[in-house]
Amino acid sequence: MKKVALIFLFLVFIAGCSKDDTEISNELSIINNALAAVSVNFRGNSYRVTAGESTTIHNIPNSSYAYETAVEFPAGATSVSKGTHLEDTLEFTGKTKFTLYFTSTLSSGEYEITATLSTSDPEETTTETTTETATYLLNLF
Repeated sequence: MKKVALIFLFLVFIAGCSKDDTEISNELSIINNALAAVSVNFRGNSYRVTAGESTTIHNIPNSSYAYETAVEFPAGATSVSKGTHLEDTLEFTGKTKFTLYFTSTLSSGEYEITATLSTSDPEETTTETTTETATYLLNLF
């Protein structure tokens, strides 16, 4: 009986210590090197990242998810020009890591913000979408 109990405990220990290869470990890192804060709307949550800061979202289930970015304006900006990857769809396939890196410039009142997107997934290719440029006048009040 002792042998059976020891074997049972040994199997429980091994099962508890083994790591399942299907464990969710997908991540999205958001790095904001822009002049003002950005908010990335992803999977029903808004992740606000201030200028010079970063955040990482862990344990994202495998699937495709769209994201969209809301942009705050720095002091002195009177219009904004939006570049690539401020909205896109990401495909997470298990142990996939995406990095969304924001940069910007401010010249003559025009705030231009863009993002680059990279992934660790060799199967995933990120293509440059056509630059969507739209100018929005700030509501100064």
